[in-house]
Amino acid sequence: MEDNAYVPLNGDNVEDIICCPGGTEVKNKAFKGDISPVLRWKRDMVSMGMEGVIQYCNDVPVGFAEYMPTDKAPMPLEGSGTCTLICFHWKNCDDRKHLDMELELLRHTIEMCKGDYEGMAALAWDHPVHFPISMMEKLGFVTLDKQEYIQLMWLPFKDGAEEPGFVDSTYIPVKESSSREVIIEQGYSNRCPYSIHNANRVKGIVEEIGRERVEYHLHTIDTREEAIRFAVSPWSWDWLYVNGKASELFGVSDGELKRLFLE
Repeated sequence: MEDNAYVPLNGDNVEDIICCPGGTEVKNKAFKGDISPVLRWKRDMVSMGMEGVIQYCNDVPVGFAEYMPTDKAPMPLEGSGTCTLICFHWKNCDDRKHLDMELELLRHTIEMCKGDYEGMAALAWDHPVHFPISMMEKLGFVTLDKQEYIQLMWLPFKDGAEEPGFVDSTYIPVKESSSREVIIEQGYSNRCPYSIHNANRVKGIVEEIGRERVEYHLHTIDTREEAIRFAVSPWSWDWLYVNGKASELFGVSDGELKRLFLE
């Protein structure tokens, strides 16, 4: 295989996605809970029409990008004849910056899917490292809509292509409980090892505090139906609400979460 090869994603190589068990993204990292559901989720999605690219460096998988028809994708978007970028990531295999490598990875992905779809949708973040808006703009994407720091971005492949849009969200996290002191409500997805990790972190803290003091709701967001049903704004498959108020998960220690719940 070439030193820097891009191979279409399929049922035979899906386990080479770098965030699956044993991949370069997760190897030697301590996750709470079993992350093997990540591979099962990806296999399920491939059987439902998910496509993409796996990038190899010296035969080692170092990057991936996934996309899916918008009307089948496990995200709260609607659109006809379009695809939606599900996820992408690149892990170091040389000295170049990972954002530069991800840009090239996405360019290959876009070229590969142009003939099959009228355009590509993506949810980009006001974040410098993962899914950055600036990267999507470099690729030609434009913003159609916003949810706080999330932007629905669009790259048409054909003139007159129908633009995608958000599915209206009606879900409201629970705010009050008549029988317990605090309500913790969480969304997570088996598509991502970090989301599984966060779900297990919170479950462990709830057990420490005691179930008699906490009303805990955990929602799986693996399917399109679940993504729409539990769509909060700004949309994410990995979210946390405490007494109806959005709370941060990433970069927050277990001790900080426990203090938040007890307060």
